[in-house]
Amino acid sequence: DDSDKVQLNDVTVSANKVVSATGDSEGGGIYITSVSDVTIQGHSKIAGNIAFGQAGWGGGAGIYSAGTVEIKDSLVTGNTAQGASGKAGTGDNGYGAYGGGIYLSSGTGTIEDSTFSKNKSLGGNGASNKTKGGTGGHGEDGSGGGLYNWQGTMIVKNSVVTGNTAKGGSGGKGGAGASGGAGYGGFGGGVYSDGSGASLTLQDGTIVTGNKVSGGKAGAKGAGFKTAANASLGYGGGVYCKYTTNITNVTITKNSAGTGGGVYMFGGTATISGTTISQNKSTDDGGGVKIGGGTLTFDNCTIAKNSTSRDGGAFSIGSQTATIDVKLHNSTIAQNSAKDTGGGLDVFGAKTSVDIISTIIAKNKAKHDGDMDSQVGDVTMNFSLVQAVTDDTAFDDGGNANNITGKDPLLGTLKNNGGLTMTMMPAANSPVIDQGKNVDSITTDQIGNTRTVDNASVTDVTGGDATDIGAVELQT
Repeated sequence: DDSDKVQLNDVTVSANKVVSATGDSEGGGIYITSVSDVTIQGHSKIAGNIAFGQAGWGGGAGIYSAGTVEIKDSLVTGNTAQGASGKAGTGDNGYGAYGGGIYLSSGTGTIEDSTFSKNKSLGGNGASNKTKGGTGGHGEDGSGGGLYNWQGTMIVKNSVVTGNTAKGGSGGKGGAGASGGAGYGGFGGGVYSDGSGASLTLQDGTIVTGNKVSGGKAGAKGAGFKTAANASLGYGGGVYCKYTTNITNVTITKNSAGTGGGVYMFGGTATISGTTISQNKSTDDGGGVKIGGGTLTFDNCTIAKNSTSRDGGAFSIGSQTATIDVKLHNSTIAQNSAKDTGGGLDVFGAKTSVDIISTIIAKNKAKHDGDMDSQVGDVTMNFSLVQAVTDDTAFDDGGNANNITGKDPLLGTLKNNGGLTMTMMPAANSPVIDQGKNVDSITTDQIGNTRTVDNASVTDVTGGDATDIGAVELQT
């Protein structure tokens, strides 16, 4: 009833700490029950709160909600969720940390015109083991430095998620003759969404920037033991997602991770449209995006200037076991780099399928296969441009011969050409003009201008519909 509706207007909730000596700790600043409906608005500030699981996990350091929460025109900053570490000498495992800024356990969370900054989610470390033959404790994951969505519906509009951190716990040292404990992963430096039925929507000019995620180190092995324990990576510097995800008119930039510098998708269904993913970095693979499972569709997107120390500067798409279905339509993939393979795309896996239509793949760099590393059967491509084709760039065009290879698309720099995100405008004499196809019947391009515009001075490609290849439709 109305008695469970609470409105917080222009309030400051700061420097609070919730600690449980016997279990989990939730809601350092604000705790919202499953029957509550809370609105936080009017320049409210939730800052410097701590949720420390002294004997369990810590979550929702700023806000924990199992009900309905709406956050408008507010700041959530400098909050820390901390999982407990194991007691020295016992070989106990660490505990997890979830949601430095907010933990949405269930229900609905709407965030609008707000900023989540400098929040942390730090997984606990495993304990050393002083017993001969005793394995060191493993660390535990730290997830959702800024936003953590478990089984709720999270909607983020015109907001900024910046400078947040998620870090997995390190393993403890093993006893004599035993292994050290494994380090555990960090997941979603900025945003994490992964729980049965979880739904995440990012939209309306939201910016996810400068977030980072890292995994825990392996515990040292005990004397006389030869095999080192496993360390772990950080997954999804900007966004880690599974189940249902929709990202529209969003900028994901300058985030960092072990894998998936901008976005890491591990399963479920995702649609990303009108979005720019740029200048993200990874140390392992997928500088811009890592797709390790699920079904994902890109429309009207720009993926540019991302980099990785290994494979897949823009995209690493593949898994040894999972089924993956990716559609890259009417998008631009340019100026990404990889130190090893696939500056633009690295595609692999027996169950991986990538459908590329009306998309530019150009000016990407790598030691091997600058624009794309792929195999026939994995990739189908039509009405697209790939500038650099190597022996390892393979795709099936169905015998239509409607792709352009070996040509410079003549793109402008990544900048604000209008709209909510930065884009790369093709020159008036670009070979992509009128050579594409609008297979998804989209009425606008990434900027918001009309799609399709037929240039009467250019001969359309056979089978096409006068759409320009790429994320931007030239209007003259």
